[in-house]
Amino acid sequence: MLMDEDVSVGYAGTFEGQGFPSKPSADCIELCKVEWSWSPFHSRSDQYFLDIYDNIWLLWLTHFDDGEEQFKSDIVGFMAEGELKPGLAAKLLLTAFWRYDESVGGPGCFHEAIAKWLKDADLNSIAQEVWDDNEEQRVEKLPKAQGAVPRDPVSLEPERPRNVTIPVPPLSMDLDKKK
Repeated sequence: MLMDEDVSVGYAGTFEGQGFPSKPSADCIELCKVEWSWSPFHSRSDQYFLDIYDNIWLLWLTHFDDGEEQFKSDIVGFMAEGELKPGLAAKLLLTAFWRYDESVGGPGCFHEAIAKWLKDADLNSIAQEVWDDNEEQRVEKLPKAQGAVPRDPVSLEPERPRNVTIPVPPLSMDLDKKK
């Protein structure tokens, strides 16, 4: 868990028992959806929501829990509302959480981002701020968030079509020639 004077962030369950609601309100704002895909069976998809409760901004993370085989929503960050507008609160909370996540789990920059309430420019700006220390990673991954086709980081070969159809004469033609 990371706490400074303004923002507190941590993984799911960190803030249980602190009097926060157990699920986002109906009025919460969907900020974005981000995805990481390291292989066909190793991926992560997170949706982030901003909510307010008792003058406190809450950052909610909704994800699929493989163990429970259902979607779960957890508070992963909060800060006092003060004079902050929702846009600034969303950017501060998301930046703080992604920095924390990178320092603990190290997933790297997301591979795809779908902007909802936040704009593409906001997500790219946050990503540059969080992952700017590794410019090679940032340059490689940010275009993917803007819709480019992801490439296998292990392979340096150019992309080739995976499904190739080879024309084969019908079997009946081969049989007729042997008669």
